[in-house]
Amino acid sequence: MRGETAEGALVNTLVHPHTLVLPGMIVLLLKEEEGGRVRSLVLPKDALAAMDHRRLRRWLLWSVEARSKPEKTKDGALS
Repeated sequence: MRGETAEGALVNTLVHPHTLVLPGMIVLLLKEEEGGRVRSLVLPKDALAAMDHRRLRRWLLWSVEARSKPEKTKDGALS
């Protein structure tokens, strides 16, 4: 994911696993790929259209869930 800093610089970011997803608010934590700085973006429910807020919440919950699952090795063991 690409983001833009307040200074106007474009940076590559990853969604930080401690992003907070609630029905009425999202605190989106984005970690810069280079440097590791974490930036936050607070999105109250009324900042987006209702369906867009719901889709973002579902995507964030899914992406954090997918990244937190242990991967299986070739022999079937969990890493």
